[in-house]
Amino acid sequence: MTRPSGGARGAPRRQWVGGALVACLVACVPGGPELEPPATERLLAPTVLRGVVVDGYRAAEREFQVRAARAEVETAHKVVRLRDVRIAFEEASRGSVEVRAERARLQLDRDDFVLRGDVVGQTGEGERFTTDELHYDAARHRLWTDRPVRVERSNLVLTGTGMEFDVAARRIRFSGHVEARIVER
Repeated sequence: MTRPSGGARGAPRRQWVGGALVACLVACVPGGPELEPPATERLLAPTVLRGVVVDGYRAAEREFQVRAARAEVETAHKVVRLRDVRIAFEEASRGSVEVRAERARLQLDRDDFVLRGDVVGQTGEGERFTTDELHYDAARHRLWTDRPVRVERSNLVLTGTGMEFDVAARRIRFSGHVEARIVER
């Protein structure tokens, strides 16, 4: 270890010893200032829950209800990863819209989510749609996908690439490559 040099012989040594003593007290004495752990150590491990029900509200009205067989909550990222998921949107005047999927990712700070894997939706009026990925934009109250989608209405089958579904108005709009077929039931 080197000591500071120069100036009056005793003063630099006292400053050096005083600085070393302060450093030792800060590092060694209980109750002294604590050093903050790295950010990766501060993150909490995900919490795993089974048989989960989550209600999403807009003002005082329930906007949707999520049910899942399993949920992994990552509080640091404000994300919930869900398995075997059912999401129901309910409106007294229009009935319900229910969407099921193998898995979903719910963004807690915005109530947005993405459903993936064998996504199937059904309205109270009997319309049914299928796709492999579906997004919910809570701010716009819309379900959407840019993937291939199939919609079935009574005896009409529509297929296309990309769809937007206005949950409140119950309107479906395709983005492109739409084909329609009449089927006998």
